[in-house]
Amino acid sequence: AKLKHHYPVIWLIVLYIPLLFVPWVATVVLTYRPISRSTYYYPNGFNMDEYKQMQSWVTAIDVLNSIASLLAVPVVSFIIAQTAVIFSQRRAPARQLSVRDIFALADRAWTDTSVLMKLVRAKGHGSRAFNGFIAMASGFLFVSAVQPPLYQILADWKSINIPSGILGKTRISDTGFEIHRDRRIIGQDFEPAQMEMIPHATVLQSVQSELSSFPQGDAVNSLINARYGDSASRQMTVPAFFAALPYNTTTGTMRYHAMRYNSSIVCEVLSKDRFPSSCTGGKPYETSIKIQNDTSSTELRICVPGTWGTFPWTLSRNRQDIGEEVYLQV
Repeated sequence: AKLKHHYPVIWLIVLYIPLLFVPWVATVVLTYRPISRSTYYYPNGFNMDEYKQMQSWVTAIDVLNSIASLLAVPVVSFIIAQTAVIFSQRRAPARQLSVRDIFALADRAWTDTSVLMKLVRAKGHGSRAFNGFIAMASGFLFVSAVQPPLYQILADWKSINIPSGILGKTRISDTGFEIHRDRRIIGQDFEPAQMEMIPHATVLQSVQSELSSFPQGDAVNSLINARYGDSASRQMTVPAFFAALPYNTTTGTMRYHAMRYNSSIVCEVLSKDRFPSSCTGGKPYETSIKIQNDTSSTELRICVPGTWGTFPWTLSRNRQDIGEEVYLQV
């Protein structure tokens, strides 16, 4: 007789393992982020194609789970049966199987309730090697049987309504005067990791431009509702507002709150000798401003210890308290 490899078992394992692990992996990924993006916290919102893609993945997970649950017990039992053939061939001196053990393996004793009960009661049914194999085989079969309902219990899906950041035009009517407005993003909710990569020079330029003064009459961008029409009767009287979420909707995977800064200042009068002779730190901010007129002169010295231009926070969105000292001498 010529021994041959049993390739159908190998192909069966190769085809069954993806059915078992792909739904779990996809579920874990969708728990933390969509397939097409690195995070659910996308300020611009998702378009309809991205929503359909996420729904397609959910449908695919359900289909794969259904197929895996139907094939779990038959496939695992078939693999154990093929393993029992190899196990019954004595390849170690310590493995002693009787004729009764071999016939029990041929009858798939790992599915026999009476044999399993004898193992549980520690009365034994055959040799030590036989009992160990049956216990391991029945354990694998039990796990394959409870895996589908276990998935349904631990990974339950729930549908929620969330507003997309990409909305259509809104029509506002007041006294017969209609205005068509496109949606508009009023700000970006950056992640701490994104804030860390922003060059400090860009932030300084933005702050300097926002601190600029404007003469009266210049147009300044603001959230205040502009008035329309050339007469008082045609001007809108609707106050400025932010659209609220529709009733019975939640933000879903989106955050309820954006990050914000709260600042407070505590002033303390110091003696002249307590002003630092040299600012400490890796890259402190230090400058001097002199103002001179015909009769007198004034000098303002500023010292901010530390390293300017670096990201002072951690990458967590939890509350962080940071203290900073500024020395002023006039």
